[in-house]
Amino acid sequence: FEGLDTTIPGLFKAIRRPAPAGAAALLASIDTETKAAVSVFSLKDPSAAVPALARGLAATRKAIAQFTSEPDAVFILDVKERQFVDAINTALGIELQATAQAPGSPEGSATGPAVPGEKIEVRAALSNRGAVDIEPTEIALINSDAWDAQAATPVPSLLTLNQTARRTFSVTVPEQAPLARPYFERASIAEPRYTIRDATQSYRPASEAVLTAQARYLVAGVPVSIRSAVRRREAHLPYGEELREL
Repeated sequence: FEGLDTTIPGLFKAIRRPAPAGAAALLASIDTETKAAVSVFSLKDPSAAVPALARGLAATRKAIAQFTSEPDAVFILDVKERQFVDAINTALGIELQATAQAPGSPEGSATGPAVPGEKIEVRAALSNRGAVDIEPTEIALINSDAWDAQAATPVPSLLTLNQTARRTFSVTVPEQAPLARPYFERASIAEPRYTIRDATQSYRPASEAVLTAQARYLVAGVPVSIRSAVRRREAHLPYGEELREL
């Protein structure tokens, strides 16, 4: 790796492409904010790095929008964008949990697998464990149209340290919902290869969750998001409970 410029400002040098006009300033701003986040990071208060991380995320998105004609650069910056989002969620200790339960059942109740036509409740909880305030803009279910999901509670406008926003959805499992199962299979262990049942899932370690919760929020004016698969509690006596993907 000697002689390879692995820094963000050296992006176009690394991919051996001429840098577009204004690229140097855009990439330098990302690098500056990254260094600023590192310099103020503290294990006692990881959220201290969040303002700089938010500025770095905004700068990265600006660069992505500017370099649409450079797909190799955009590919690398897309990775950097995801890294900024992950870093912000981690530094703030953002948690998003979504559990499926029988309608009206006590919080934390165990429930069996959902079946077509069944009505369930999905209870989503977004928590902020950081010292920097966030402004939730959305707590929703992906694939909610097919599942006829209706939210019964609004999204709060602000979450401060250790506050949690909760939103409950009334959901109906589609009548035509397929059985949740791996997207690959083989007839027996004697088969040397798997048969792909769903080509859209190819190369994933497991099939995508049938129902996913997503939360969006603003921190320092910058949009950030987090996702979590909807899970259900299943009794596993005498050891307690397990959380299984719905």
